[in-house]
Amino acid sequence: MAAIIAQMTRANRERKKKKRIEISKCMYELPAFTDHFESQLHNKYLRCKKQMEEKDRADAFHKLVIERLEDILEERNETQTKEFQMGAFLGECCIISASLMLVPVVAVIVMLFWPETPEKIAPSLAENIVEVTQ
Repeated sequence: MAAIIAQMTRANRERKKKKRIEISKCMYELPAFTDHFESQLHNKYLRCKKQMEEKDRADAFHKLVIERLEDILEERNETQTKEFQMGAFLGECCIISASLMLVPVVAVIVMLFWPETPEKIAPSLAENIVEVTQ
């Protein structure tokens, strides 16, 4: 017990020997920050924190894009596994051929059945036109 009291007394004496400077008695006086100081630009910790946030946001966006591309590739692989169907192929060929032949067939029909001269369209009108031109 005496040893404990001796240690406490010695520690107290050592503490009193140390010179303590109170906060109000500081020897240094710090001037106020100037107006051009911006913490986001001049503080290294805040700059690094902002860069980390931007990097995290970019990584999240990159991850989202990669996931969406993988989904699209999976959908494409599922749709490309369809087997060839001869009936659908022949049906599409018929539709395309009919579409391509429609315009020339209509042109031939018009050329065959459309009158070539104004006399065949309206004979009385043709006579009036011939009289006016003379």
